[in-house]
Amino acid sequence: MLMQPSMANKGLHWLWPRLTAKQITAIVGPPEFITGCAVTGDLAALAAGQRTELGLQPASPSPPPPMPAPG
Repeated sequence: MLMQPSMANKGLHWLWPRLTAKQITAIVGPPEFITGCAVTGDLAALAAGQRTELGLQPASPSPPPPMPAPG
């Protein structure tokens, strides 16, 4: 038995998001990389689903650990 598309969609309503892109971005924040690089560019355009150019700024190096006290 073939289902009409409108009948098939009734069972798939859970697939459509209930949040807007703006709401999702507010919850999860901008892109972040495990290397610590900062993402630069028009993140609002990205969240709005528009094409935009993004860049990566290297993370600031961490200071070296303190030297142990002589002893």
